[in-house]
Amino acid sequence: MDIPLDVIEDEQGRLRDIHDRPMVLIFSSKPRRPRRPRPPKDKGIGVTHKKFEFINIVKPGDVSEASRHLIKTHVMQNVRHRQRENSKATQSAPSGGQLCSRNHVSHSPSTIPPQITTDGPAFIGFPVPMQPYMRKLLHQYSTSIMHITDPKHPSNPTESAWFPMFMTDAALFHAVLCTSAIWTNLLSGGNDEVPQGRHMLEAISLINVRLRNVDVSDATLTTILFLAKAEYTQKNYTIWDVHMNGTRRIVEMRGGISALPALIRQKIYDAELLGCIETGSIPRFLSIKPAFSEHSTESHLLSSGFAKLANDNILHGELLEIFNEIEKSIAGFAGRKLNPALLESAMLPIRYRLLCLRADVCPSSLSECLRLGVLLCTQSLLRKPPVRGVYLSVMLSGFRDAIVELEISSSAPDGLLIWFSVIGGTSAEGVHREWFTKKLRELTIGVDIWELLKSIVGQYWWVDQIHELAGRQLWSEVTQSSDDDT
Repeated sequence: MDIPLDVIEDEQGRLRDIHDRPMVLIFSSKPRRPRRPRPPKDKGIGVTHKKFEFINIVKPGDVSEASRHLIKTHVMQNVRHRQRENSKATQSAPSGGQLCSRNHVSHSPSTIPPQITTDGPAFIGFPVPMQPYMRKLLHQYSTSIMHITDPKHPSNPTESAWFPMFMTDAALFHAVLCTSAIWTNLLSGGNDEVPQGRHMLEAISLINVRLRNVDVSDATLTTILFLAKAEYTQKNYTIWDVHMNGTRRIVEMRGGISALPALIRQKIYDAELLGCIETGSIPRFLSIKPAFSEHSTESHLLSSGFAKLANDNILHGELLEIFNEIEKSIAGFAGRKLNPALLESAMLPIRYRLLCLRADVCPSSLSECLRLGVLLCTQSLLRKPPVRGVYLSVMLSGFRDAIVELEISSSAPDGLLIWFSVIGGTSAEGVHREWFTKKLRELTIGVDIWELLKSIVGQYWWVDQIHELAGRQLWSEVTQSSDDDT
């Protein structure tokens, strides 16, 4: 009969069996068969254990759970002792990119655990789930694109008045990402239209749900304006027109454009202005006149050429008021380095008012030439973006037709047609530039030097730091074409 193995510990800590005989642990010394190679394991994942064989040399029998537990306890004490030694060695080792084991991770008080890097601030909450490419689009918009599309934005995007609205409204956030994707393609010459299409559809879907309600928020209206500007940028004028018509209905529901915040109103004028310039459309929204000074209609504030027109009652009414505002803006920047943001802010309401002048305000060809010529002049004062500038083909065509009618009526003062031709020529390209070059050559017979021509156009609006180089280039083409004809 096999006697069960039982083990006790005496006073000296030695192990004995129930018959008070010493208990001996014997390890197997048999040579092992060669093991098949296995893929290497991470040493830091865990501790490998050797398999022990417990042998009863006295009598064969079953091993009780108590005996197995006691023997296993002594074996594990040695394993834990080795772990503590390894831990002490790891803590005393210098920090040089050593990998810590899974069971031991320590951070010294002077070090910061490594953080996951992203393309955007990790502590800012976004209104939509973010993906890496979306963070990149947002970074590109906040660092460069927002200043290209609107130089009035502050250098720090978080100081922009639009920033709180961007970061809290999902539809507007998608519209911003759509704008960033469009301009990224324009600046890089890429043709990946998937991101811009995706975010445009997301923004439109959210807007369609919101428009079922009577009350339309500022964020929803701003999103529509961003989408209109995005379509304008891609020259999708038909869709731009749809968005602006929808904007007009919303504005009417909210009590008119004068009832809107100034920030939203400025965004409406901006989205409307550029589209109307390129398409020749009449603006949908009435401009709000600024509070003019008591001398706003006096001619002595104007340049000598325009002052003569005012004294002859050719330049009068609202057109004269606008000319005085332009004169103040140009005089304020004369002799100083132009600030694009301030100049853009000053010229936006002026240019919009010029677009809003109807035929009853400008009934004659001279008034129409003045209106279009001044629009082109103010456009030349503004900073040109690196890509996707304002296309002036429609406006230049109307300007040419008005000049032809003005010549037929023979009502143009001396020098004014020359100023019209110089402003039109410096603003034009291609066939339009050729037309104005030819017209200027016909008007300057007897004018053989640039300084003499400059003295003529200087009677009207002329900013040397902006117009000098462009004017000289145009005059060079005029003289070159005259030499070719002779």
